[in-house]
Amino acid sequence: GLPEETITAIFFDSKDRLWVGTNNGYLSKFNGITFDTVRNLNEIGIYEIYAIAEGKNGLIWLAGEGGVASLNPDNDGWTIYSPEYANFPSSAATALAVDTNGDIFLGTWSDGLIRYDGNAFTTHKVPNVPRYLGYYRIVPAPDGKLWFVEEYANQEIDIIDPANEVWSEAPTQDSCCWKPMIWADNGD
Repeated sequence: GLPEETITAIFFDSKDRLWVGTNNGYLSKFNGITFDTVRNLNEIGIYEIYAIAEGKNGLIWLAGEGGVASLNPDNDGWTIYSPEYANFPSSAATALAVDTNGDIFLGTWSDGLIRYDGNAFTTHKVPNVPRYLGYYRIVPAPDGKLWFVEEYANQEIDIIDPANEVWSEAPTQDSCCWKPMIWADNGD
């Protein structure tokens, strides 16, 4: 079974493997019958897993309190990215997404958006910076844009088009009480 009850991230990869991250930094994989613990990421300085995604090269990326890690599931090879190990420019990554080019986008609580192009992490600065520098979730859209749910304030949504590095706000309705919501592909 799972090493603890509080699940903070869940993800199906391209090979239909189910990955689960927990509040205390455990990564587990479902083997079809039970959950196997892959690793306690506390060992590598990540204390809570907030998001899981798959890179274009098949690596499994994990964002959390303490930094970011990638796992090669074929050979169990780990790479750690944190302020101490790899000049990761934030102490926590709260959101994670991969764009159509394979770049990794990471949201943080207060350090803004970080982009990893396969060689280096850069704080993604654009002319029309979003309203807040904290992100709760990042969702890739079919058109290649990335939608960001803000961590603070009214949890509004910002959008970036990585192709031309232009930010915009999500469309809203004229109602005073409408809040944008993001739905899963299946309508949930």
